[in-house]
Amino acid sequence: MIQSRLGKENDLPASEAAVLNENVTADKKKIKTRERNSLGTVYLLPAFKSASDVSLAYETMSNEWPGGQAYEVINKLKEAYQPKDTEFYIVVRDGCRVRRSRHYR
Repeated sequence: MIQSRLGKENDLPASEAAVLNENVTADKKKIKTRERNSLGTVYLLPAFKSASDVSLAYETMSNEWPGGQAYEVINKLKEAYQPKDTEFYIVVRDGCRVRRSRHYR
């Protein structure tokens, strides 16, 4: 469920300022999707601790989407922080854990 929400939603309108009619069924979905996107970006920004993470969010802002797109922020965070390999070792030295990738033995 959550994984499906992290990707781009099909009902996202072409721009944040797109004029949508609440009486049209297809537009109702687009309105809800636009609101979810806005809430996603609003909740993501204060969660960032470093300026580099905030700059990732600013990179997603455009003329069409001045508030940014939440799914693009998530994709940029994955690129920056997701491990490239799944294999790693935990080394205990002097009671402290040190995480090392498989390239350090």
